[in-house]
Amino acid sequence: MNLAQSFAIAWQAVKDNRLRSMLTALGIVIGIAAVIALATMGASVQASIASQFGTPSTRTIDVGSAIVSEGRTPMGPGRGPGESQGSTLPVFSERDVAAIAAIDGVEHVVARTSVPIASITVAGRTLPLSSLTATTPDAGELAELSEGRAFTSGASEAVVAASTVALFPEGLAVGDSLGVRTTDGATLDVVVVGIAASGNGFAELLAGTAIYVPIDPFVTSTVAAPSGAGDVRVFPQLAVTATTTDGVERVTTAVAGYLDGASDARELLPTTYAFTLQTNEQLLGQVNDLLDLLTGFVTGVALIALLVGSIGIANIMLVSVTERTREIGIMKAIGGQNRTILSLFLMEAVIHGTIGALIGTVIGVAGGWIGSAALDLTPTLPIGWLVAAIVIGVLVGVVAGIFPAQRAARLDPIQALRYE
Repeated sequence: MNLAQSFAIAWQAVKDNRLRSMLTALGIVIGIAAVIALATMGASVQASIASQFGTPSTRTIDVGSAIVSEGRTPMGPGRGPGESQGSTLPVFSERDVAAIAAIDGVEHVVARTSVPIASITVAGRTLPLSSLTATTPDAGELAELSEGRAFTSGASEAVVAASTVALFPEGLAVGDSLGVRTTDGATLDVVVVGIAASGNGFAELLAGTAIYVPIDPFVTSTVAAPSGAGDVRVFPQLAVTATTTDGVERVTTAVAGYLDGASDARELLPTTYAFTLQTNEQLLGQVNDLLDLLTGFVTGVALIALLVGSIGIANIMLVSVTERTREIGIMKAIGGQNRTILSLFLMEAVIHGTIGALIGTVIGVAGGWIGSAALDLTPTLPIGWLVAAIVIGVLVGVVAGIFPAQRAARLDPIQALRYE
């Protein structure tokens, strides 16, 4: 009996017991679907971030500060392990901004700080927003606008992030006036001049909600410059953009060297803090590490489902051997060899495993596709995981079916023919 004949007989046995076969493969379906769904979403996130490399934002180095604790390394502006986003301190002076902008290979430097407010009123409705983001007109967030233009330095204007527009029940459009109430009780009339374009889902998730305003006139607080140059404004975050992608590493080293040298920031920074410089490539690495961790966790849970599924296949195959004992006796009586019986039942177990893997893969891809679309990501198929899912299904079938198949092959033909 050749392989095609073995498959035909095994497939007929599976079709004769459709419901039992589907229930048998359920454990495999759940395990494979869970892993494929997460792998699809993970691949979509990675592709979404990687697709931005080569744009100005990917040539940008985020500069900030974070607490240095024993056994912990700062990972980015205000994003050291266990630290909040607000932990970065306002230590970068206007002199530092000018000095960094003069470094060879730097295209421009964007300062950014948070301006605390009490509330914002639009069309008579007050929203309890706690801060504005003060920055410069060439900030990366203002590079693409769906409506209007960037604000002008020195003007009482604002650009609103697309994700923030949804917070206003009556809607928000270019030309609307925002009544900004400051923490000291004063009220400012701020005109909306632009709406920032909605980014991809992951970038939008990181950006959160924001209303961007010019540093001048919204940032009024100053400190005495350590260099003795009088009072200067200071900022907690800088975005340094290199002129080329290849120059990012060199610019990062140069900026770090300046900050650790004769900078105002070095004098203003407490000894318990350290400067943090993070590129998008490092961010991508951190995201990949997190996704690998989540995938590993889900894979561990999926292995339990696969174990349950393999036990189910082994159990149903043992039942099948018992039900078909007389059939096995007849096959042996007419010349069927042990290896023929073994291949028949092993093939049937492999079919169960493969069916479970195929159905699980389809469900997992659909789940990952829906999840990616919900986050406004471009769905990306993890081809490697799809191939691995089918291979795993076949292997589970082989491992789970080999004992029942061997038991069937070893049946004594006389006793099998007498079985009722």
